[in-house]
Amino acid sequence: MNKEKMFKYCFGREAAGFPEAVILTPFIKVSRFAPSGAKTDSFKGKLYSGVVIETRGAKFAAVRCGIGPGLAGDAVLLMGVTPVRRVIFVGACGGFGASRVGDIVVCEGAFDGEGFSRYHGHDFCIEKILGNGGIISADKSYTETLKKFISGRIPGKDKIRSGNIFTTGSLLAEEAQNMRAVEDKGFLGVDMELSAVYQAARAARLTATGIVFVSDLPLSRPLWETPADLEKEYSGVVDEVIRVSSEFACAR
Repeated sequence: MNKEKMFKYCFGREAAGFPEAVILTPFIKVSRFAPSGAKTDSFKGKLYSGVVIETRGAKFAAVRCGIGPGLAGDAVLLMGVTPVRRVIFVGACGGFGASRVGDIVVCEGAFDGEGFSRYHGHDFCIEKILGNGGIISADKSYTETLKKFISGRIPGKDKIRSGNIFTTGSLLAEEAQNMRAVEDKGFLGVDMELSAVYQAARAARLTATGIVFVSDLPLSRPLWETPADLEKEYSGVVDEVIRVSSEFACAR
C-alpha cells in the first residue's frame, strides 16, 4: 500500500505538509482550537478534515476523525508517513465513581474493549471482554508533562483526575450491568476511541497522550437524558480543554 497516497485521499492534503503536533478529536469543531489571530489552513479529505494552525511562531494541526476506534486509529496510523511526532487526543467520556459532569481526565491508559460484533453476539459477556483485554498505555513522559502543564491553567484542581479509561466497541452496549462491571475494575470513564489511538501511535512510533471531559454519567445521568442540561454543565470545561490542549500542542 502507498500510504502517502492513502493519506492524501483520506485527509485531502499532502503528507509532507503536516506539522509535528496534532490534536485529534472525534467531534469538536476544529476551528475552535485556533486562538484569536492565528493563521489557519483548512483541509478536507474523504475521511478526515481539519485545519493547520500557526500561532506565535508555532504550528499544529487539529483533525476531526469521527467517532469510533477504527476511524481514530487509522488516522493516527496514516500520520506515521507525515512529519507528525506528537498526538494529543481530545474527547469525551462517560464518568464512573466519584466523577462529575464537567470533570477532566488525563488518560494514562485505555483498556482495549473495542470490537462491535462481540458486544452483540449470543455469547456476549462483559466479564469475558474485561478478562481478555488489556490496558494500552499513553506515552508516560508526555502524559506526565501534560499533567504538569494543565496544573494551574484550568480552574478547580479538584475536577482534574488522571488514570485509565475503558474504550468500548459499541455505544449501545453501555447498559447498566455492563457499566457496573467496568466501574468495578476502577476505570475512570468509558469512551469509544482512545485505546485505538494509543495502539496506533505505538505502531506508528508516535508520542501520544489524551485528555477528555466527562460528558455524562452512564450509571446515573446517561447522555440521552436531558442532554441540553448536561451540555450546560460542561460547556465551560470544553472551552478550557480546547484552550489548554492548543497551548500544549504549541509547547516545545
